[in-house]
Amino acid sequence: MKKLRITNVGTTRHALKSEITRSAESRYDHRLHAVLLVSHGLDCYRVGDWLGVNARTVQRWVNQFEARGLAALRGEKHCGRPRKLNAQQWEAIRRDVVTDPRRLGYSHSLWDVKLLRHHLSNAYGIKLGTRQCYRVLKCLSASC
Repeated sequence: MKKLRITNVGTTRHALKSEITRSAESRYDHRLHAVLLVSHGLDCYRVGDWLGVNARTVQRWVNQFEARGLAALRGEKHCGRPRKLNAQQWEAIRRDVVTDPRRLGYSHSLWDVKLLRHHLSNAYGIKLGTRQCYRVLKCLSASC
């Protein structure tokens, strides 16, 4: 059989990876493929390279599969720590961030992480770390 070639490999790979991460079902299929390839004798490094994931991730999937079966590959909801900000506070902060900080009594003309951290502490009594404030700014700018 003639060897096939994909044109525009970089763009194609990017599109395929994006499609894989789009839904829970495609992520599950991706993990199934990884375990299947390992079951055929391929090492985690090669499988990870082919599938575009870290070899440790492949190893984790295989170990989870061995311990708990197919259900382990479905993935679970990771709820994490509850938000410190409730929906009303989140909306108020969104309104604050789109406002010029000078209108709220600050000397800065643009929001930055330190100013947001100070504002959250003073206006809402919420103490967030610098990294969390960065995430809040990033999320608000992306309309999360």
